[in-house]
Amino acid sequence: MPFSITYSSSNNDQLLRSIAGAYFKQQRLSKDLSLIEVSKALHLNKGFLSDLEHGNRHFPDGTMNQFNSFYSCNFDESLSLREDAEKMLSSAYTFLFQKQRTEEINILSEAVSSKKENSYAFLTYAILKLFYHIRVSNDTNALTECKLLLDHYCYALSDYEKSVYYSLLALFYKRDISKAKTAHECLILSYSYCSSNSIVFAMNAFQEIAILGKMNQPALALLACQKVKSILREKSNYKRLSDIDLFESNCLILLGEQEEAQKKLKSILELGNNALSSNTFSTIQSLSFSYILSEKYEECIQTIEPVLDKLPEDTQWFLPFCLYHLNRFSECIVSINTSIKYSTEQNTHFLLAIQYRIADDASNFIHECKQYYSSKLSHSEYDNIPVILHFFLDFAKEKDNPSLQLKIYADLNQYHEKTLTFERSELLQ
Repeated sequence: MPFSITYSSSNNDQLLRSIAGAYFKQQRLSKDLSLIEVSKALHLNKGFLSDLEHGNRHFPDGTMNQFNSFYSCNFDESLSLREDAEKMLSSAYTFLFQKQRTEEINILSEAVSSKKENSYAFLTYAILKLFYHIRVSNDTNALTECKLLLDHYCYALSDYEKSVYYSLLALFYKRDISKAKTAHECLILSYSYCSSNSIVFAMNAFQEIAILGKMNQPALALLACQKVKSILREKSNYKRLSDIDLFESNCLILLGEQEEAQKKLKSILELGNNALSSNTFSTIQSLSFSYILSEKYEECIQTIEPVLDKLPEDTQWFLPFCLYHLNRFSECIVSINTSIKYSTEQNTHFLLAIQYRIADDASNFIHECKQYYSSKLSHSEYDNIPVILHFFLDFAKEKDNPSLQLKIYADLNQYHEKTLTFERSELLQ
């Protein structure tokens, strides 16, 4: 690695008291015991016991042994266990940042199999387990359990641990476009606990680009790209730096700068020497979408046909849509029948809308278009809203339906003003 792994050693007295208190409080809660019940059993004052659990008092000599015996646990007071856990967390997060997937999985797998959480590393291992369930297992129930624990005892986390915790939550929430705002709130919290020269700050800045894009804020996302480039160069993170050009291109697409986006995307493909990587397919997807937005349907077909079977499910409408606009209706129907087999339920509505448009079946066309549009807006997915609305608008003009046209124009206006939502849509009323 081009720089050394550092971690925040936070073995100060207050934090250690808070961790030990949180550990024994969790032992009590796991056994469904009240403060009164435990204080009576151990002949301790209830207020004193509460202070211990919240890290507000030192544990008198012998008290931890008393708790260990009562709760049938074995809290290890060795500080080296916490230091080891912090190093594992820092290493795993650094591997995430550097896109060293194998090393990241190995260290997280080692962490979740560890039996050392009965110590001052109690909550650090909880973060490592959350990390594992986000990045490896995708076990939502186990992830939720870790989150509940960490939220309950957040006061016993170091600033470094809080910064990583909220950064990981942002990573998790940004997977769901409808939770992009929550992801951004988590990033803001993470920023508040880390320094501007830390790896966590750099990773947050990188994540922020995608989150702003999902929040339909492409101009802010484009500005973030410029900021992140310098940060990644400082960290010598060339793997993530190579992703920024693709992010910038996607921002330009959403801003309507299709010529500049296409130039940049074609340059990325040329630099990749036609190697078929996941990044290549993402670049092809973006370039094809830009061609559709600029009505370069032949170019779109030429770009996607060689790799059609390797593109994501949500691109299955690209080829039929282009064929329709080129009046190649027979080929379009064949393509629709093929694409439907691999399409998502959401995109199937759009494919059927194209089919009904060819068949001049107005009622079913309107129904399927609205189903697709409704699904997009309800999930806060704005990427191809202009495509849907203009496709619908062409139909409304052809059928000389001024009422429908007005509703579509109203939604287009809201889209450009970034106020369009499922609830505010005129078309869906």
